[in-house]
Amino acid sequence: MGLARGTSITLVTRALALLIGIASSVILARALGPAGRGEYALIVLIPALLQFVGGFGLEPSVTYLVAKRSHEAREIAFTLVVASLALGLLLVGVYALVTAVPAYLRYLQAAAVDPSLVWILIALLPLTLAAQSVVAAILGLERYRTYNVATLITPVANLALLLALVVALHLGVGTSPYCWRWSSCCTSAWPAPWSPPPPPESSAWPAPRSSCCACRPAAQATCRP
Repeated sequence: MGLARGTSITLVTRALALLIGIASSVILARALGPAGRGEYALIVLIPALLQFVGGFGLEPSVTYLVAKRSHEAREIAFTLVVASLALGLLLVGVYALVTAVPAYLRYLQAAAVDPSLVWILIALLPLTLAAQSVVAAILGLERYRTYNVATLITPVANLALLLALVVALHLGVGTSPYCWRWSSCCTSAWPAPWSPPPPPESSAWPAPRSSCCACRPAAQATCRP
């Protein structure tokens, strides 16, 4: 797939993801009410902020390294996914230290947020980072179609879980954050980076022609003294 076509498909995919995200926000606001929607936003914000600050640029690093050394894409992707799992465990440990601060617990209590709900999302951070590394590896392999499908998995799965758990079963704010987190983990089992990379294309540039007269029989006569 060419770069221009891949870019166009990616733009359409991002637009679809945005529309699905807007629909999910409307469903949450109507199903949870103002107070529940605010509680949901805080529960999701805390692990997302920790992931953003502690991610150390792992996702773009995966894309860069896989694209630069595509012949070793499987080994690089596997190594960096394992590294993302280790980083996620480190972030879980950092959050455990944060919860030891009494001021933080008083803040959650004042916001009427159950700390156990935040803890469950924090515990899923290793899987979330691994899933993002998988998607970044797919982008590094320039498999735009697969990358766009993987990008759409999260918002579509989130919307489906919200409709099933929050709207249909009326389970409330206690399950709505998990819809978002589990949907973001769905791509961790995506098989694309583990499949062998496509064979390199032959170079479009012709092989250089020798300027030596001995390589051109027709000109040998003129080259002889």
